[in-house]
Formats: sequence, structure tokens, C-alpha cells
Amino acid sequence: MKVVNTTTFRRGIHFFLCIIALFSLSFCTSNPKKIGNAKASSISREKIDFNIEWNNEFIDSYALAAPYSVENDLDSLAFYLTYPFQTERAKARAIFRWIASNIEYDWESLQSGAYIRNSMEAKDVLKSRSTVCEGYSNLFKELANRAGLESEKIIGYAKGYGYNPDQALGGVDHAWNAIKIGGEWKLVDVTWAGGGDRVANREKKFNDFYFLTPPEHFINDHLPSITKWQLLDRPISKAEFHKNVKKSPHYFKLGINNLNFEKYIIRSSAIFSIQFETTKKLKFHVYLNQSDKHYFVSQYNNGYGIHIISPGKGTYSLKLYGNETSEKDGLQFLLEYKVIFNSGHKDNQFVTIYSGDHTIHDPMLKFLNAYQLYDFKFTVPGIRRIAFIDGNRKWTYYENQNSDYYFIRNYFPKGKLTINIDIGKNSWPTIAEYYVK
Repeated sequence: MKVVNTTTFRRGIHFFLCIIALFSLSFCTSNPKKIGNAKASSISREKIDFNIEWNNEFIDSYALAAPYSVENDLDSLAFYLTYPFQTERAKARAIFRWIASNIEYDWESLQSGAYIRNSMEAKDVLKSRSTVCEGYSNLFKELANRAGLESEKIIGYAKGYGYNPDQALGGVDHAWNAIKIGGEWKLVDVTWAGGGDRVANREKKFNDFYFLTPPEHFINDHLPSITKWQLLDRPISKAEFHKNVKKSPHYFKLGINNLNFEKYIIRSSAIFSIQFETTKKLKFHVYLNQSDKHYFVSQYNNGYGIHIISPGKGTYSLKLYGNETSEKDGLQFLLEYKVIFNSGHKDNQFVTIYSGDHTIHDPMLKFLNAYQLYDFKFTVPGIRRIAFIDGNRKWTYYENQNSDYYFIRNYFPKGKLTINIDIGKNSWPTIAEYYVK
């Protein structure tokens, strides 16, 4: 098998981009009135290189390499960004990527209210390089239209900065775009792709999620004022939009679906389970207000169950974080519920489970009764000897030579009770911790 040198490959791409940029710049600046004819000739090419037209890394690199000389004129910029590409998708991507990285969200004018006096026209946004959502969508629409693409600006409601699910939904507060690709309308939000949904943190970080987002995901935090732009077979109402829990882009990237609690508010007696399906192997952390002592994760064949127990009657904020187990990055925020318990107790806590490749099945609760029989069930791959260490510091050993699954029936005295595993070299890390009362 031939091995390709990555550095050489990237240098080749860079060289190719430079050649295209020089040609585009020369053509555009020498005869800008021929832009329309140039577009038509590019579209009429017989062969489409799908390795380029669907390669976001390549398209993005080309868009971000736009020379300064074409960035001050709408026609020149539209031509430069789209000329090398044949498909509507690639052209839309190049325009989307350039705007997301080159236009700043005008946080100061949003805070002061001065943005309403600023021009949102595309030519003025291109000149100032700073605007709010309407300016972003106007610029995207204008560049797309000048490149021969069909695009519309959409206004509506968004669950972005300043959104509060505990308050009534206000008036229209956001703008985004629809773009026609292959005869079908698709949805984009270049404002949020460029960090405009995180303006309070001044975070300029590209978010790919909002490019050609599936309508069933887009409706999670975008509700157009004109129903047809939901692009859904079953449109939802404004009330339903407001009641639904807001999910982060990372939630969808993890392939989570069939969530059993779709509404923001959960009412329960003392215990409930959040269940969903996914084909990926995930890890989670849950906070009930500021405590992480009240959840337990179970893995099923096609998903997970996150069990929540009440520490007492009242209203709580439940925040769920997660990521793929293979990811070394920290856990990502997924969603937040308001939970209203009508009963509970401060001792309602789940067993403390330490990180590792093991699963505790039973008992799920942290506090056990002294000298009462319990069935301990857990799975520890590759471990053939475990030990219970009770409140008297007594070690009780168990061996299992035939399976990774342990079933142990026993009782213990008062005090801390831990389950420890033998990993060799006289090392016995703790995988779970109970407290016997």
C-alpha cells in the first residue's frame, strides 16, 4: 500500500489554492462585468470532482485564503468564493465559511441597543465587518444570490443568548437563512456558526453544526415566524417550541434520539429515568443543582438510562453533560431540565462509582442497612478477583474464573463499604463505594 506524506499533500492543496486564487483574482479584477458568464461556464463543466465538492476542509481552506483585494466588493467576493466549484452545496459552503470567520458579532451595540441604528445592508456589513444576526443573514443572501444561488432570509424566534425557558417567549429576535441546493431548501445559521450564540463569552469559534442542519434538529432552537420555513412534515406550534427542552449541538453530534422527556419541565415523585437511544458508547455526568450524588447510569443494548433520585421536595436544575468514551476532551453540555419533585429525602443518593471499564447493576442506592442481605451485581471485564472492604476494614474476597459478571449475596456491618478489584502488583483500586447505616 502506498503511503501518502501528509505534509506533501497539504502543500499540494495550498499550491492548488494559490493557483486558483491568482486566476480568480486576475479574472475578477480585469473584467468584473463578466462575472455572470464566468459562473455559467463553471457550472457547465462536464465532470464534477466529488473529492473537492464535498470536502469541507478543502472548501474552507480556499474560502479563508481569500485575498484582501476581493473582500471589499460584493461581486468580486461572490465570484472568488464560488468560481472553482460546480455544485450549489460547495458554493454555499464557501460563502458560509468566509462570513462565519470574517464578520464579528457586534456585542457592544447589542448590549447598548445601538444596533438598531446601524445599517444591516450587505454592502455596509462587508465594509464594517461587524453586525448582528440580520446583517449576517443579509450578507449571506446577497453573496449567494450574486453567485447564482437561491437564498432567503428567515426571521423568527431562537433559543440563543438571553433565552429563558422560565419566561414567556418574546417577539421575533433572530434571523437566519434558507438556501436551495439540488432543488431542495436547506437551513443555515451563519451567525451562530461564527459564535454569535456565544456573544457573552466573546468566543469566536466556528460551529459546523449550523450548516445545512437537518430541519428536525434545527427546530430545536430556531422557530421561523412563517411556518413553511420549518421544512417539517409536521410543523410545531410556538407554544410547543417554547415548552421543548433545548438541546446543544453536541447532543445531536452524539447521535442521541428517542429521548423520553422532550419537555423542559419534568415533574416526579422521588425517582425517574431519562432514557434515549444511540449507537455510540458514551460517558456522562449529571448535576442536580450543584450536586452530582443523585444520578446513576445504566447502559442498554441500544442506549442509556440515567436515573435521578430526589434529595427532597422542591424545584431543581438538572444539567446533563456527556461525550464519547473515546474522546479525551472534557464532557460537553447536552441539555438542562427543570425538575419538580413532590417528595424525597437527603439520604437519597446513588452509589459512588469510580471511572473505569466496569458497570454496577445493583444495589443502585448509596446507603444500605447494616446486616441486611443485598444482591450485589456488577460487571468488570478481565478481572478475576475482587474484594469487599467493610467498615471494620475486613477484606472479603471473591473469585470468578468464568465470567466478567459478578453476583454476590451478602450483608455487612456499619461504616464505609467499598468494592475493589485486583489488577496485579498488589494494586486494588476502588470501583464503587457504599455506606452502611
